Parts: sequence; structure tokens; C-alpha cells
Amino acid sequence: MLILGLFRKKSPPKSLVELAFQGDLEAVRQKLLAGAHVDERGPQGATALMLACQEGHTAVARELSRRERTETRETHSESLRWVSPPSEATRKRFELSSRRMLRSIPRIASRELLS
Repeated sequence: MLILGLFRKKSPPKSLVELAFQGDLEAVRQKLLAGAHVDERGPQGATALMLACQEGHTAVARELSRRERTETRETHSESLRWVSPPSEATRKRFELSSRRMLRSIPRIASRELLS
């Protein structure tokens, strides 16, 4: 029986989108550490963050949102270096909208669960 198990086909590794849909936080973190892109899209065009919110996996949605912001900041830091810094009012508006977005994730997820 053990020998037969060695010859079975291994299932292909799951994509970040599938893991987010299933709500597997640890597997999502591992996939991101392995170099998966946060903005990867599934067959229907939905991102991992969209599916995590849709399925009510708030911990996964928060992790993806945090990584997305970090990835975007790192990607654009070189080009933004030569742009003048934003005003204090613009910076505060951006921080406020980011906090509102993070607070809305559980509300969106609970609304989906109730409907």
C-alpha cells in the first residue's frame, strides 16, 4: 500500500486565488513568501482579495490587503522618489481612506454572509 502511494500523481500546487477562496491563511502567507503576486487573477478575473472578501475570510483579506499596499509601495518607490512629497492634508486623507477600507472588510463579509 505504501509503495502504491509513491506512484500517485501529485496534485498541482494551488494558486493564491484558490487558497484565498478557501480561507487558508497559513498557505496564503507561504505562497506570498514564495513570491506569488498579490494581484494574481483567477479564471473569472477575480483577485485573491476579492474572493477572500466574498467568502468572508477576513484574516486572509487583511493579510492580502496589507501585502498589496507593501508591494505597491515597493514597486512605485523608485518612480515616486522624484515626485514632490504629498501635502500633509493629502497624506491624512490617504491614511483615513486606508483605515476605512480595512474597517469595511468585516462589514462587507458579514453582509455577504447574511444575504
